[in-house]
This record gives sequence, C-alpha cells and structure tokens, in this order.
Amino acid sequence: MKKPNRVRYFVCKGTSFYWQPSRRLRIAGWEPVKLPDNLRQARDKAEELNEKLDKWYLGLEEALPQPEVIKTLDKLIERYTDDVSYTKLKPKTRHGYDSRLKKLKEWGSGVPVSAITPLAVNELYNTLERKKSLHEANAVVTVLHIILEFAIRPLGWIKENPSDKLGRKTTPPRDRIGSKEEEEALINACLKLNLTSIAKTIILGTNIGQRQADILAITGREYVNGRFRIKQQKTGRWVSVPATNKVREFIGDVQLRDDEYLITTDKTNKPYTESHFRHKFIEVRKEAAKSCPSVKTLQFLDLRRTAVVRMGEAGCTESQIAAVTGHKIDTCRRILETYLPRTDKMAEAAINKLEQYTFTLEEEAA
Repeated sequence: MKKPNRVRYFVCKGTSFYWQPSRRLRIAGWEPVKLPDNLRQARDKAEELNEKLDKWYLGLEEALPQPEVIKTLDKLIERYTDDVSYTKLKPKTRHGYDSRLKKLKEWGSGVPVSAITPLAVNELYNTLERKKSLHEANAVVTVLHIILEFAIRPLGWIKENPSDKLGRKTTPPRDRIGSKEEEEALINACLKLNLTSIAKTIILGTNIGQRQADILAITGREYVNGRFRIKQQKTGRWVSVPATNKVREFIGDVQLRDDEYLITTDKTNKPYTESHFRHKFIEVRKEAAKSCPSVKTLQFLDLRRTAVVRMGEAGCTESQIAAVTGHKIDTCRRILETYLPRTDKMAEAAINKLEQYTFTLEEEAA
C-alpha cells in the first residue's frame, strides 16, 4: 500500500492510520488521534482535524476538545522524553535514563501519577536494593524524582514530589583496582579469542588513564606522533598524554587518517558501539576468569583507576596525575580519595621517605 504523505500529521503505521501532531502541539494539548481504517475516511478525518488546527492558530476557534489526558506514569514518561530537558542530554546519559525509565514503566504502568505515594516509592527503592543493588536503586529513584519534578513543573499534574523525603543511602565509592595478574589474564584471553582490539583497549586503559568512551573515540586527530591529545567527552577537558613504551609496543607505529579509528572491531574493522564493546569485554573477562577467578569482579572502568593508582605508587604528584586524568587541580585531592585507594606499596614508600628524612635530621643534629 502506498503511504499517503500529503496530508499534514497523517501517518501510516502498518495497516493503521493516525493523526499525529508535532511535539509542540502535543504539549499544547493536541493529542494523537486514531483514524478510521478506511484510507479515504482516514484522510478526510485528518483534513478535518487540520482545518480545526488552522482555525485554532488564527484564534478563530478554541482548541479541539480532546479526551482528558489520563495522567499516568506512562504518559508522564512520554511527555518527559519529548521535552528538551531530556532531548538535550548527552547520548550516554539518555541511554542510562532509558534503562531506568523502562524499569519505572514495568513498575508503574497505568498507575496515575497522583496515586504514587512516598510509601510506594520507598517500597520500590527497597525492592531494587534487595534484588539488584544499592547503586541501581539510587539510579532508578533519581530518575523517578526527575520525572515527578517534571510532573509538578511545567505540567502541573501534581503539587508535591512523593520521592522528596526518601532517605537514599550513599553508595560507597568503588575502590576496585586491577592487579598485574588480572591484566595479563585479560590480555591472554583476548589473544585466545582473537580479540586484539579489546586487548588494545585494556593496555590503553591501564597506561593512559582515560575513560572507555574516550578510548573508543580515538582517531588520527587524537593520536599523533606517539601522543594522545583527547577532549574528554564527559568533562570537555583536554588532556595531552604521551604513549608509554607498552602502548607503542602493543599498537605499533600506526599512522592514522584524521577520520580513522585506532580501535575497531576485529571482524568488520568498524568502530565499536558502547553495547558491542561491553559484550565483548564481558566475553573476554569470562574467559580470563578460567585462569584468574578474581577478574570476575573487574570492570573496564576500574582500569582507569588502576592507572591512577600505579601513578601514585610510582610517586607522581596530584598535579601530574591530574594532567593525565583531566581532573581540575583544585579538586584533584578530593577525587583521588576515590581513585587512589591506599595500598601497601604506598605505605612502604611513605615509611621509607620518613626514615630517610629522620636519618637526615639525626645527622644534621650530630
């Protein structure tokens, strides 16, 4: 069937027809309308709706009476994801929100927003913490709080946010770092599975201290003459990091075009999507766990922290570490409380320095 396309807001979905106004019109109260199944009747009804819409534009007629919007959680999520407050978010942030919005739909599909109580939110939070994790419970309820604020302003559906007084628990900072044995197990697993591309990202993760997204985005514009010049996607900050001997040894003396990616899939030579990379890393970790069970709990984001810890153990100053990671100097110390867990090596280095200093004082006194 040829899809009609000359009638404004007339759309065909499968064998059904709809009058589907723009997002701006939906915000103004013009809801989508299911049209008759007969093509001619559907077009006529759409033209009739457009005529009323034109009169409304000119102020000649009140807005078309619409069925009262059933102010459910589903409808709230639909309105929110149409709004600029959602569409302006970075793709990765939207992806995280989408995952949590899906859970909220499963939890409260068809429930009026006005019927959501603090007790219901608290029960949701406790259930997620028990069945998933504290991190996921906090994340889902945070998104719920955001969309309920949207229901208050600008929609005016409710007056108070039932998630306001929820006592959310603080998620302890992740302090997992990778050992040399775990790194080697991962590399060996990559080679066994013919996933050289994943091996490269692991080497980069522990040697240049960048986030996964920034590593996967490296092209010939970012890697020039053995130096990585990266504008970090999360912070927008620039870092300029020389490649270590280990990195140069593993990725070779590559000369990339400006639009050519350093990391590409092993079968198609195309850039990785976040989802594809995540699944391949999990595959590698599962293989590596056969010889090194502890690697089961290691995440790719831990490699960045591992690089920071190794720099700290090597005696790098906070300023030097910040130059690699991209943190602001004045906040570096606070952030390193998370990124730089205390280790035996650091304690030994401190005691050695203390002993040397004490010995110097004693010699001067003599």
